[in-house]
Amino acid sequence: MTRHRRAERSGRSALRCVSVVVAVLLCLGALAGFQALRGLPVPTVTGPLSLERVLPGTAPDVPWPGTGRVSVMVDGYGTESSPGQRHVPTASTAKIMTAFLFLRHHPLRAGEQGPSFTVSAEEAARYPARVANGESLTPVTAGQRFTERQALQAMLAISANNIADEVARWCSGTRKPSSRR
Repeated sequence: MTRHRRAERSGRSALRCVSVVVAVLLCLGALAGFQALRGLPVPTVTGPLSLERVLPGTAPDVPWPGTGRVSVMVDGYGTESSPGQRHVPTASTAKIMTAFLFLRHHPLRAGEQGPSFTVSAEEAARYPARVANGESLTPVTAGQRFTERQALQAMLAISANNIADEVARWCSGTRKPSSRR
């Protein structure tokens, strides 16, 4: 076979390959265009609807602890808590995250006390009701000053809800939840 014929055959083979690739791309483009233009079907629901789902088989005997709180969540079926317990807020976790954000806004070096913050009149006025509610608190008065270190110690060592609220206000300027999610 001559060099000329091999080159001619090789050229035809490459042309055929390019033609196949172009044809496949055109088919995929046409299919994508059809899918985009055809619209979505209207969903219909038939049969009885029930918000309660029952898993087949017998319920497992969950070994609930005698103390503390435990919850188990099965996606799509709900949450079950240990008997005699109720859902409670994630207080300590929230305080740890509040402390993290506080330190992020106001970094504190070892041995430093950090800036001072003033307890608001609103927080001091809430103190008696919070005591009656049985919350973990640090006694406060309106205008009382806390250094950053004192606030962190009260919030994390004593688990003081009122100081955690004040720290959140000091960081954000308000006690209202952020509209950003």
